[in-house]
Amino acid sequence: MIKVKKGVSPEYLLGDTVKKRIQKALKEKNNHDFQTYYYGNKKEVKPILKTIYHDKCCYCERNTEGGVELQIEHFRPKKTPKECNDFDNHFGYYWLGYEWDNLLLSCSTCNKYKGNSFPIEDENKRVNEPILNKNGELIIETCKSKNPPLINEKALLFNPEFDNAFEHFKFESDGFIKSNTQKGKTTIDLLKLNDPPLLTARNRIVNDFVNVFILSLLDYREDLEPKILRRNFKRNFTNIKHRRKRSETHTFFSYWFYANFEIFIINKHEIENIDKEQIIKAYNQFIKGRL
Repeated sequence: MIKVKKGVSPEYLLGDTVKKRIQKALKEKNNHDFQTYYYGNKKEVKPILKTIYHDKCCYCERNTEGGVELQIEHFRPKKTPKECNDFDNHFGYYWLGYEWDNLLLSCSTCNKYKGNSFPIEDENKRVNEPILNKNGELIIETCKSKNPPLINEKALLFNPEFDNAFEHFKFESDGFIKSNTQKGKTTIDLLKLNDPPLLTARNRIVNDFVNVFILSLLDYREDLEPKILRRNFKRNFTNIKHRRKRSETHTFFSYWFYANFEIFIINKHEIENIDKEQIIKAYNQFIKGRL
């Protein structure tokens, strides 16, 4: 969920082969056979997305080690959006099927949950057709999410390439993700970001670090020197800080954990109050560079 910089489109998506596919899609609309071979080419497109997203899902931040497959995700669906009724005569965002700005990297689980959904604030502002020039070609500027008419839809699905996660999401001490914005709430519900596997993974991050503090305190009570305890604490805090690296899973949660460390510790019932005080005191010293 941490914001990424997409960069310019791969040359492959700008080449004649894909241009022909785009023209074909413009004619066939919802009958067009979109193939991953083109929009998610395994040599020219997907590797770039995997680098941009650090081999993680753009939504839940799981990687393949979590037992999920990483797939090419269309932010605006190629086929009719689930939110549209039959009489809406919406054939999907078929003209964006090969658009770099519309391609994200998602895990198979989030991709399945999202499906063809694309909720927006006002259905009356949903874009139904592409904007073409006099030659029947797409006007590229109108295919960008940050430009009209697409931006006027006011999507209710979080996009890590444009949205700031810190403005839409926050975590409780048990790893439960919540939001005060309509976009955040819709994204959480649609992608099931509080599914048990995700809650377990987020809690595991906290528990692994907390256990190190507890073990260090137990060793200290067995005549461990104070300077060694401080060193162990400092090492653990440093590891928590480094856990926020983009290459790690659940980076956004790790940011939240590090920034709100005191709250997580206070709510850990398995830690004695006297130990909580010592850990929190050490944390405040660490962030001030005094540990």
